[in-house]
Amino acid sequence: MSTEHRPDESELWEKIKSATGLEKADALVDLSHIAYDRGDFQEALAFCESARDIFVELGENVHSSRLAHVYDGMMWCHTKLDRKVESAQDAEVAAELLVDDEPVKYSEALRTAGCHWYSAKNYEKSYEFHKKALELAYVEKTEYDSAIDNHNIGMCLQKMDMHGEAIEYFLKARALAKVAKK
Repeated sequence: MSTEHRPDESELWEKIKSATGLEKADALVDLSHIAYDRGDFQEALAFCESARDIFVELGENVHSSRLAHVYDGMMWCHTKLDRKVESAQDAEVAAELLVDDEPVKYSEALRTAGCHWYSAKNYEKSYEFHKKALELAYVEKTEYDSAIDNHNIGMCLQKMDMHGEAIEYFLKARALAKVAKK
């Protein structure tokens, strides 16, 4: 448990009055967490969008993972607001921002984008993201990761009426899952 002081909502509002740049964007991100936790997804989304605008304005002074975190927040708000396409678009941007980050984070972001495109019923885009995740090679990748990727690709191919190819991916997923289970 962290002992650092976490500002409450009133402190964050006071901070926003005088803060600029990264400090203001960080306060907006904190406010978005508070709004999300109380179920006000529209307000949380507005805070995320405001933070995003500041981060984008600051450009190269902001690490891409910070901006990806904001897009993740927007993705979850859009999901809660049942805006599947917007959610998938946010997940896609978050993944693109992490392309040069550590491979594990990037592969997770690719899978997340693929899942959100699947929920939005855009199976071709979902397939593209799951395929990228499958093709991504990194030291920490496990058979279980590859099994998930193969299964997700199979699901997309099944929805695209490409049943023969889907079966191949499902069988690969099953074989990899068996290896991972041992």
